[in-house]
Amino acid sequence: MSTATLTAGPRDLATLEMQYRISRNLETAFVSRTHKQGATALTGWELGGMETMRPAASPDRLRGNIWTESRPQIGPKIPAPDSRTYSDSFSPSKQYLLVKSVLDFIGAVFLLIIAAPVMAAVALAIKLTSPGAVLFRQMRVGQNGREFMLYKFRSMPEDVEAKTGPTWSGDGDVRATPVGRFLRRFHLDELPQVFNVLRGEMSLVGPRPERPCFVRFLRQLIPNYDLRHCVKPGITGLAQVCYPYGASVEDASKKLRYELYYARHISLRLDLLTLAKTINVVLAGRGQ
Repeated sequence: MSTATLTAGPRDLATLEMQYRISRNLETAFVSRTHKQGATALTGWELGGMETMRPAASPDRLRGNIWTESRPQIGPKIPAPDSRTYSDSFSPSKQYLLVKSVLDFIGAVFLLIIAAPVMAAVALAIKLTSPGAVLFRQMRVGQNGREFMLYKFRSMPEDVEAKTGPTWSGDGDVRATPVGRFLRRFHLDELPQVFNVLRGEMSLVGPRPERPCFVRFLRQLIPNYDLRHCVKPGITGLAQVCYPYGASVEDASKKLRYELYYARHISLRLDLLTLAKTINVVLAGRGQ
C-alpha cells in the first residue's frame, strides 16, 4: 500500500495525482490539515474507492467548502454529527452496502405488494383527469454519476417545461394538476420508483437523485457536490425528512450537508430512523 502526505503546494498534488491515475496503486492518502487544494482533490478520488484519512480539523471545514463551522440539525431521534463527519474516509462500508442492496430488494417487493391497489387507483385518477401518460419519466444522476431513467406518477401537465426549460419544483408548485397536488402532498407520486429500486438503480433511503442539467450547474457552485453520488440515490432521504422543499442553490447546499452526513454514517439504524420519519411526514401530508 502506498501513502503520501500533502504538505506543500500544487507540485506535490500533481505528483500524487499522476501516481494515482497512472499506476492506480495509491490506496491510502494522508492530507495535511492546511492543504486545502489537496483535500479538494481527495474528495474526488474517494468516489473512485481510494481510502483517505483526514485529521479532525480537515480542510473540508475551511470557508468555501460545504462543511463550515455549523453542523446540520437533524432532530431528536437521529444522532447529531460528531467529529467523524469531518475526518473519516468517505468510502461507505462495502459490507453494509451489500446488505443494504438485499434489504432494498426485499423492501421494494413488500412495498410493491401492499401499494399495488393504491398505485392502480392513482393511475386511474391521473388517466381520468389529465390527458397524457400516467407515468412521468426523466433522466437522473445515480451512484458514481451514472445516469438512469426515473419513474414517477405524472403530477403536472405533459410538456410543462416546453416554454420555460428545466425548472426546480418547489413547495406548492402551481404547475401541478389537482390530482398531482394531492399526490405530491402525500408523496404518492414517488411510488413507481420501487421499480428503480428493483432494478438496482435506487435505494429505499439515500440522497434524492437530481437531474443531469442541475448536477452540472450545482457542481460548479457547491464544492464537493458530487460526493453525494458515492451511494445510491433513494426514494426518501435524510434531507427530505429534515429540510423543507428547496428550489435554490442555497437550499441545495444545505441539503447536501444532510446527504453527506448520511453517506458518512450510513447504517441500518440510520436507514430505519429515516424510514420512520418518512412515514410520519407522509401521514401528516407534509410533502418535502
